[in-house]
Amino acid sequence: YQIGGQGDPPLQETHGDSLGPAHRTRPAQDAAQGPPAGREDPDMECGKPEGGPQCDALQRQHEQKQRRPRPPTDCAFLADVHHRNVDTGKKLLCVIMPAFNEEKALPSVLDDWLAVLNASGLDYALHVYDDGSTDGTGAVVDDYARHHPRVVAHHQTNRGHGPTILAAYRALAGAEWLFQTDADGEMGAEGFPRLWALGNDHDLVLGRRTDRPQPWMRQVLTSGARWCAQRFSSSAARDTNVPFRLMRSEVFRPAFDLLPDQAYAPNVLLVAYAGHRGLRTREVDMPFQSRRGPAHPMPLPRAIRNAARCAGDSFVFYGRLKRRGTARA
Repeated sequence: YQIGGQGDPPLQETHGDSLGPAHRTRPAQDAAQGPPAGREDPDMECGKPEGGPQCDALQRQHEQKQRRPRPPTDCAFLADVHHRNVDTGKKLLCVIMPAFNEEKALPSVLDDWLAVLNASGLDYALHVYDDGSTDGTGAVVDDYARHHPRVVAHHQTNRGHGPTILAAYRALAGAEWLFQTDADGEMGAEGFPRLWALGNDHDLVLGRRTDRPQPWMRQVLTSGARWCAQRFSSSAARDTNVPFRLMRSEVFRPAFDLLPDQAYAPNVLLVAYAGHRGLRTREVDMPFQSRRGPAHPMPLPRAIRNAARCAGDSFVFYGRLKRRGTARA
């Protein structure tokens, strides 16, 4: 991508392939090109008769400026800028992947995602969050970050899935698009192009898990999450907490700030926000795959506590929306 500044030609939208939202580029410019035809160089406009002292001073300043070394424009310079920009979130797409004790699954999952994203030609960064893992997950993340410039490693004490992805949404909201997926491989990277292709016409695209075996306790939690989303909005989404979603950042930034910092299931509340605001939402059936690593079963007492947290977060979030004057009548 081109690095530009004030006075550059307007952005052009180009579609290098059939994948969704447009790539943003600028027309190439010759670094040595002078002012456009019919336009005087502003550095040489003094408004005084030729040869006057002020014009002589401006002439000397102009000559000194012309002798200054130009910024390097070779590939190494652009690569250096790219690496510095990775952490800013100023990308077309930021993929967010929380990981907790996924040492066995993570290498194959990252390989799949890097293959799909690199083939897409998108300007992306893949942010992997090691959420206080007690196995070798952190070492795997660091190894991939060393060998793949677009992989960004994050390490933190254990905060839980919800607070981790919410903090990532806020930190990376400068990207045009956010995509959240998990590190367990239950929803394969090969499904990403289907969601991306719908981005131009939607603000939120969700992958809906099909053929997913669920124990009764998880079915209750899924139904409760769907109720929370429908309670405060007109959302018709079925899989509200799915960890396979594409979001247009600019329309969700207000919601990121209103969500409780420790929200257990921010993805559920973001679906509710989309329904409440009338955002363009689409669900796409995605085949469910078996976990590539060990399962993390949830004991019944913790499941009950988490359900209560989700309900409490919903009331807090809706109250904040109401105080902002944006709640439904």
